[in-house]
Amino acid sequence: SAAFNLAKYQSATVSPFQTSAQVKATSVGETFARDLVWRLKNNYGAIFSSVTYGSPAGRPDELIITGRFDKYEPGSRAARELIGLGSASLDGRVTLLDGGDRHLIYQGEFNKWWGWGGLSGGTGIEDLEAGSAIAVANTIAIAKGWTPPPKPGNEHPKYIKYRASLRPVESNRARIWFYRPNHRNGWNET
Repeated sequence: SAAFNLAKYQSATVSPFQTSAQVKATSVGETFARDLVWRLKNNYGAIFSSVTYGSPAGRPDELIITGRFDKYEPGSRAARELIGLGSASLDGRVTLLDGGDRHLIYQGEFNKWWGWGGLSGGTGIEDLEAGSAIAVANTIAIAKGWTPPPKPGNEHPKYIKYRASLRPVESNRARIWFYRPNHRNGWNET
């Protein structure tokens, strides 16, 4: 959970994350920033009036989101699948700044590691990157006032009754639920 409040910020600008000299995949900073823009625009409802990628405008109601990757090791997906070696990992930090005077609001670290082999060895650096983007976006959204959806088992009573009234799914068939952002928290789930 976020221990800071971003309620005053109406817009957000996500700048490309820097990469340390040890990171060979220099495009990861841009890719990660664009992923954050997409998540902040689409997964939390209208918590910001605008979320953009690029250079900050310098407005006092603007939140600047940036950071740095200190480690980005893709490892070998094939080696993890076959012999359980070739771990993937990343380390970085996110920095939130006030758009007006650029004072530091928050700085936090994120890191992910995956080294399991076998069938689950198919997890790759892209999955770790996406998980980190989700964690960063959730931290920002919570500090902006977004409330996560209820945990399973705490569904709205109407949903529980409706679900119970449906026939069981036939074999070789599936049921897909679409959750639309038609309420305050704007949660999307497919």
